[in-house]
Amino acid sequence: CREHGVEQGELANGGKRRAVAAARRDIAETLANGYGIPLAAIARQVGVTTSGVWRILDRLKQKSK
Repeated sequence: CREHGVEQGELANGGKRRAVAAARRDIAETLANGYGIPLAAIARQVGVTTSGVWRILDRLKQKSK
């Protein structure tokens, strides 16, 4: 969160600023790909739905192709 200048509360409350979205993307990628944390658990922590986390990760996968 600090890296992106975002407060934890803003992240957990589903904020939509660009910095919040970037922090959410980085957190979701690290937790899912680096630690194998379930998408539902990530979603609860970053303030979006499980589907939202899946979409974040899918976009990252599409960009890396």
